[in-house]
Amino acid sequence: ITVGELFDLCRLLFDRIDKDYPGVPIYFLAMKHCKHREAIRDRQAMFNGLMKEYASVSDQLIFVDTCTALLTEDGAIDTTLFVDDNLHLNGDGYIRWRELLRPLLIR
Repeated sequence: ITVGELFDLCRLLFDRIDKDYPGVPIYFLAMKHCKHREAIRDRQAMFNGLMKEYASVSDQLIFVDTCTALLTEDGAIDTTLFVDDNLHLNGDGYIRWRELLRPLLIR
């Protein structure tokens, strides 16, 4: 599936959610970069950019940049935040996500 096709599918899903549940906020978590999927990092970044831009003009969609929180200062993947499969987050990785998400969900 291409980045454009995935983006179109997401927009269809968001339209359906808005139709069925008008006004309910949708928190979209960015695709995270990880060593396991490093070969598609550019496509993930492109998709995240499209979603961020789309959310900026939506009253319902909130883009949450959970990706950047898992990178080092120089933009490399912080491998200390993942379990051995280099795909799933470990406890420290989820703590980073929690720090981003908690304030959004509390309000």
